[in-house]
Amino acid sequence: MPTPTMLLVDPKEVIEKIPALVSVVNSKGEIVYSNKTSEEGKKENFFEYIHPEDRNKAYNWIHRIFREKMNNTLLVRAITEDEQFVWMEMRGIYVEINSEPYCIILCIDVSDRIEVQRKSDSLVEYLKFLNSTLRHDISNTLTRIHLFAELLEEEYNPKIVEKIKESVHSGISLIRKMKELESSANEAKKSYSIKKVVEEVAKSFNLSVKVEGDARILANEGIYSVFENLFGNALKHGNASEIRVCISEDGKNVVVRLEDNGRGISEEIIGKIFDKGFTTGAGSGLGLYIVRKIVESYNGEIWTEKSENGAVFVLKFPAIDSWKLQSNGRVLFKDMQL
Repeated sequence: MPTPTMLLVDPKEVIEKIPALVSVVNSKGEIVYSNKTSEEGKKENFFEYIHPEDRNKAYNWIHRIFREKMNNTLLVRAITEDEQFVWMEMRGIYVEINSEPYCIILCIDVSDRIEVQRKSDSLVEYLKFLNSTLRHDISNTLTRIHLFAELLEEEYNPKIVEKIKESVHSGISLIRKMKELESSANEAKKSYSIKKVVEEVAKSFNLSVKVEGDARILANEGIYSVFENLFGNALKHGNASEIRVCISEDGKNVVVRLEDNGRGISEEIIGKIFDKGFTTGAGSGLGLYIVRKIVESYNGEIWTEKSENGAVFVLKFPAIDSWKLQSNGRVLFKDMQL
């Protein structure tokens, strides 16, 4: 068992010099001293700052430090003043001050590190998914071409030649769509005007597109694929001739609403259209799935709404101001600021 640390100097002199949040607590978690604090809104118990789902883990951690007179580290979520949370690495050091047991807890905000790790893990899984999808679907396409080629060896048939051409086109289209997904995961994000993107994409379609409003979001070149797939879907599957795009922003979110005058989406399939491989025709079933994955890569959402006239798609993205707020730093607590 390690020898407990005996402090012969005033701990406040040491703690005040540490450039991080440090608290001294007793075995009940009661704060006897903390640096970088103000009296307003100050909590008496350290566990009140811990996310409710992590408090039991924090209880066991600090009790073990006192029981075994040891030093230890714990990763938990801490509650912010606006009821959000940040990831905190807590380093607990057992000490005895005037022969009384205490724990000095050093708190370091590691949210950025956790987010980087999360994105890294997500990207690995994403690339694994792309690889398996491409191998599976390309294999199916090549199998079809092989079968058609064997039939063609027995007897020339123009219809079979067309089938081979369609399969080749399908394989090329699949590779292009996979490239869209890959680029959405790898490319750095920058500011895009939704209105300009929509107007640029609309030039490639035989559709009357009316755009109302504008807003900017953080995205990459994949944002063009989002609207290309939505417009293509409206034209090919909905037989639409007009699309109305309404863009609004409330400071926190950007909402894009697309309404077309096509056949609409039946209730039987409305919950399936974003699923991988789902199709009502001869398509790959990847178009709207790719739209969803790209939108989600921007921390956005997409859904459909019931409509008596045509199809309605709604996209929601974080406003650029909300990204700036996150990147400018976090207020951990009103009375404890890192």
